Amino acid sequence: MKEDSFKVLILFLSFTGILLSSNMVNNEYEYMSIDFVPYSTSKTSIGINLYENSYSNYEFNVHNWFSDNLCFSGSFRPILIEDDMYLKHNLAIKYSSDFKSKIFKSLVLGLNYQKIKYKDDINYNYKGILYFLLASIKIKSIWILPSYGKVDDQHKTNQYGFSILKSFNNKWLFTFGVNGYLNNDIDVAVPYISLRYSI
Repeated sequence: MKEDSFKVLILFLSFTGILLSSNMVNNEYEYMSIDFVPYSTSKTSIGINLYENSYSNYEFNVHNWFSDNLCFSGSFRPILIEDDMYLKHNLAIKYSSDFKSKIFKSLVLGLNYQKIKYKDDINYNYKGILYFLLASIKIKSIWILPSYGKVDDQHKTNQYGFSILKSFNNKWLFTFGVNGYLNNDIDVAVPYISLRYSI
């Protein structure tokens, strides 16, 4: 257990160093998160994502598996823009196709809907749908979760994600990763840390 914790710490520090040394642009509030918790790790969890962002630094999230291959998740995030508070909500449904492999565990198809509420100005109104594909890879007790998708909105954005997940005491889930998008040759990347409790 201590060995696994040490490996996660080393990975986290390496990953953070790479993120801080790269030329990444801060994200816009339209950013759509991709996150995933495998069925074998937790059937239901609640938690918080922490970001470095000029609009909002945290997001509350929940996920639930209805069966071993169908998952529903959601999140909401308060956003402060020009001294006004808004709410961004995100709903996702995911279908997992499992494989009998020691390392490559599943391929996940996802549909993610997002909208910002309580905005009166049409210029700031935002909603979009993200179609994405995620692979779940397990090495010992650590999950590696790369993803790629396309956002159906006015920007037609290419979305990507990469995260590493580790469970502690079968109750606490710790994830660190990066989500981001490519749009008009601008690469926007959002590092985050997530802490969840498995119910």
